[in-house]
Amino acid sequence: MQATFLIEETPAPGVKTHPVSHRSLRSLDVKGEYHDWRADVGCLVEHWEELHLVFLQSSLRSLASSEPQEREEILRWLNAPQVRHPEPFSFQACLALYDPRLDAEDVQGLVRRVLRRSRG
Repeated sequence: MQATFLIEETPAPGVKTHPVSHRSLRSLDVKGEYHDWRADVGCLVEHWEELHLVFLQSSLRSLASSEPQEREEILRWLNAPQVRHPEPFSFQACLALYDPRLDAEDVQGLVRRVLRRSRG
């Protein structure tokens, strides 16, 4: 038996495309583009910090109610060794953005004590 139902007898309809409009280099507003770019960088920095804080808070909240495997993953993240230049979204980086006065090792110890007490 041949699979003739897979072969189309009629060609596919053509697609009409519109020509691309090219902006003239003279029409570029370089100062305006730079101003917009600087505003975007400022917005990115603001949201970068917020995202770190949300990640920190949600991870700490998840320790209380998460599954054992998820809890272990969060604890590995939380107990990662301290480094001079922390990676983005590491516990150390998130904590430094939350409050630079807090010492990561002190907070790690505090979380361990709270978890020990909660387990009984």
